[in-house]
Amino acid sequence: AVQCSSFVGLLLEQERLVRSYPVSWVLAWAYASCTLLSCAAAAADGSLGAVGAALASPRDAAIVAYSATCGCVAYFVLIAYASKHLPAELVSVTVAVEPLAVSALGMLLLGA
Repeated sequence: AVQCSSFVGLLLEQERLVRSYPVSWVLAWAYASCTLLSCAAAAADGSLGAVGAALASPRDAAIVAYSATCGCVAYFVLIAYASKHLPAELVSVTVAVEPLAVSALGMLLLGA
């Protein structure tokens, strides 16, 4: 609930910012803010030390790098673009429903 609420707050702020600044700048701000908050939360619960273990092998580091660039950046670019052209309420509902839709699609396609 906290994560969903904070993301909705980010979208509401992002919608206001994309009216005045380029989407790329707003995206960079959102990505940096989320990264800093995630690192602070990981430091607070002691899981920040697990990052080194996750990057222990070149294969693991490549998976993390791919996920960060192709998954996260593409996702945030699309969200920022949507925030510029659609109401924040619609974008936030889409963001909330997205994990369920992806899970259902994965189960359908992968037979899990």
